[in-house]
Amino acid sequence: LHIMRCGRRLRELSLIGLVGSSSAAWIRKEAEVSANGFSNLVEKAGRSKSLDGETLQGDEDTVWKLLNAASDASADLAPMIDKIRTDDVVVDSSKTMSGDGTWVGKTENEVTSDMAKVQAPTRIREKAYHPTKGGNANHSGYSPFLGVADLSFPAWTFVHPEVQPKGFRTAARRVFHGSPLIDADSNVYIQSTSGWIFSLTKDGTLRWSFDLNSEDPQNPGNMALLDGIAFVCTEDGVAWAIDLVAGLERWRKKIATHCSTDPFSITTASGVILIPCNPENGDEPDSMDGSAAICAVSEKDGSPKWTYSLSRYDSKGYNLAPSIVGDRVYFSDLQGSSYAISLEDGKEIWRHPGPQDATFSTGSAVVGHDGRLYNAFNVGRGANLKGTLRSLDLQYGDIVWSRSFPEGLNAAPAVGPVGPKNQTVLIVALGSNPECLPEPVIGTRKHTEVLALDAESGETLWTFTAPEYSLSCAGNTPTEICCPSMWSQPTLALDGRVYVNWSGGKLFALLDANGDGIIDANNPSEFSFYHHGKGSNSQTAMAPGLMVAAVCNQVLGYLD
Repeated sequence: LHIMRCGRRLRELSLIGLVGSSSAAWIRKEAEVSANGFSNLVEKAGRSKSLDGETLQGDEDTVWKLLNAASDASADLAPMIDKIRTDDVVVDSSKTMSGDGTWVGKTENEVTSDMAKVQAPTRIREKAYHPTKGGNANHSGYSPFLGVADLSFPAWTFVHPEVQPKGFRTAARRVFHGSPLIDADSNVYIQSTSGWIFSLTKDGTLRWSFDLNSEDPQNPGNMALLDGIAFVCTEDGVAWAIDLVAGLERWRKKIATHCSTDPFSITTASGVILIPCNPENGDEPDSMDGSAAICAVSEKDGSPKWTYSLSRYDSKGYNLAPSIVGDRVYFSDLQGSSYAISLEDGKEIWRHPGPQDATFSTGSAVVGHDGRLYNAFNVGRGANLKGTLRSLDLQYGDIVWSRSFPEGLNAAPAVGPVGPKNQTVLIVALGSNPECLPEPVIGTRKHTEVLALDAESGETLWTFTAPEYSLSCAGNTPTEICCPSMWSQPTLALDGRVYVNWSGGKLFALLDANGDGIIDANNPSEFSFYHHGKGSNSQTAMAPGLMVAAVCNQVLGYLD
């Protein structure tokens, strides 16, 4: 195994923007991992090393994990390793590595810092390709990668294992309600309402599964990945940090009375984890549906930093997804209000109230690269219900434009640059949510659409009309009840193609290839679908050569 091979990996990462002017810091980080790895392997396991010969003698898998990435010249890496080994390394003498590569003295659900550094393929510890729902800390739904045009045949599927659901209210809720995530080594992560987390390889093979074995561990919200760790909060208000390499617990901390039963989204920044939470509410189910606050906790150990409560406005968020932009946090609530607070201390910077007739919506706000917040919510009831989308300035919260739609708006939009002119495009999915019934039952006919809008003006660019739908969520049975929104948050790919799950049982790929303003379902260059037969809240995750979506009972993988 040659160190020079790792230089090629650095160049590959630079092509997709993960390495640039900060490459020296990136190399330094790789050196730190390698130094700790060398120290443990040599001092604890007696393995030999040879930097001069550009090879390491010993287990090839361990060598790859230690030297997965480096600079183009091995001479740049070697002195860093020597210096860090002598200056920084602290070895835990209570942990030793046996001949088969396992660690003796490690307790279950524990990963010590030196062990994590030895075991970690260092790409996993770099910036993930799809670290949270929405693909980034803005939750924008935009991906800088390309997906597949033909959805007809997934390369692999992962069906939810037959694990026993846990908790107090687990009736047939062993489903994937959240969105898959992808780390920098193209491993996939998905959480289940049953209280399990699963990690898959790029080809869909199960890497590990983790049992969130606390008092009431069901309904973990959408996770977030940061520095090789997955962060999640379960219904009993316990926040968890799970090591991505081994699938073991780093820490757990009771941060609130409850975390919500909805698929809220955790967001991460260096040193801080933002978790939608319910700090003080009671045990009634209605109290746990939605998030009354944002709890900011330490990335290191889950200790509290600050809490911002929506109870001051007698409100809460549903599918709450705080976005981090610089030193601010942006989000919305069920009243259609938009907020900006300080990332440092949680103090309110501005609030733009929603209309008085705002009503329940499973939509939420996202932030675009264009410096605007896009807030999706509903107003009115019954036949008078209308979806509303507001574009707000990030600095002061002023409304730039607002648009009303004849159907409900129950999914977060997606926003990003498209085409040679980098036009900012906004993708909006319209339609009332399906009934949560244990079997298909004919109900009110639902008209559903996906629209592409000019983000500058709110004007329509193209339209896709889905089949009218009058049943409960697709695929529901008395033992497999799934209760998602009608649409997932769309994913807007680099080429302008849109991927979106529909709870009538299909995953769609949409592209207005000829620019006529209508998605032609008979044109394979504009339209493709996969009939999975289930409902889904899952936003499609993307990485180079990999696209992953989840539906209620399975995960779908596409390779390119």
